[in-house]
Amino acid sequence: METTPVYRPVGRCIYCDAGRHSANRAKLGDEHIIPEAINGALVLPEASCGECEGKINWFEQYCMKQTLGPLRYALGLKTKRPKERPETLPLQLEVGGEWITREVPVEWAPVALLLPVFDPPEILFEREPTRTNIYTETFKIVNFATGDMGKLREEFGATKSRSYQASLRGDRFGLLLAKIAHAYATAERADIDNFNPVLPDIILRDPAAPPLPYLVGGIKKLLPESTSFNELGLARGETKYGVTWIVPIRLFGSLGAPTYQVVVSVERPPFAIKRRTIR
Repeated sequence: METTPVYRPVGRCIYCDAGRHSANRAKLGDEHIIPEAINGALVLPEASCGECEGKINWFEQYCMKQTLGPLRYALGLKTKRPKERPETLPLQLEVGGEWITREVPVEWAPVALLLPVFDPPEILFEREPTRTNIYTETFKIVNFATGDMGKLREEFGATKSRSYQASLRGDRFGLLLAKIAHAYATAERADIDNFNPVLPDIILRDPAAPPLPYLVGGIKKLLPESTSFNELGLARGETKYGVTWIVPIRLFGSLGAPTYQVVVSVERPPFAIKRRTIR
């Protein structure tokens, strides 16, 4: 029987190195490596301060609600606030030969998985950053829920419907991948070839941080559906910057989702990455 690893409490914020949660609370927050909202079970205890939690919440909640919300509803995934889960979605319907938008019950709406296919992280090509923004030109789309066309026809007179289009921002999704990778590498490190983390400044959106696509990317080849819902790993490589560690990430692997690559540690970071002090 598979078991979920139990990680030791960190006792410092893994993003900014703070020693307490906030002025009014000493104990640091537990960090879900993959969000609970998409079946994340790995937890790193006492690993995040209140200020960093707020910065992470900005992009994580967007991804969980705007990008993956409809898919989560269709799959029946967990939520901490079931009363806030929407009962309807804005859906495009063809009525009388024209396309209109109507709020329809979630269970009547066709839903698709929509995730970007990223280029590999630029640092793996052993060059300095050339791209500021992460590209979202290619997507993997998987039609998941077909909806109930009979109900839509009966209620709205619709003859066709279009799958609900989730809102996807490549930069926020890339930040989510960076957060997952950094938390996982920190949990597993022991001591991961003298761990030298390169992601915290990106995650916290420090103006001096290297561009997102320098360290966050993916593989262009789409793999077959996996037997696992979410997949994480650690891969060790060598570049001109020395030992380089990568976390491969596949969310919704059982639906045939893309695979991502996030560089988490570089032995001798190039000038684009400032060296951090870690405990």
